[in-house]
Amino acid sequence: MMRRTANALWCHRTAYAGLAAIYGAGCLGLVDKDVVAQGATAIYVALTVQQH
Repeated sequence: MMRRTANALWCHRTAYAGLAAIYGAGCLGLVDKDVVAQGATAIYVALTVQQH
């Protein structure tokens, strides 16, 4: 039980760090908004798939 909880927290932290990175890159103009949308969608899908 504790291991599952720790794994879930780690995955959420990684996902939120990825979201922050992709949105930050969009704000800085390093990537366009389509790439930001695709990256955010991929991160959300990966997080959802991992939970099930």
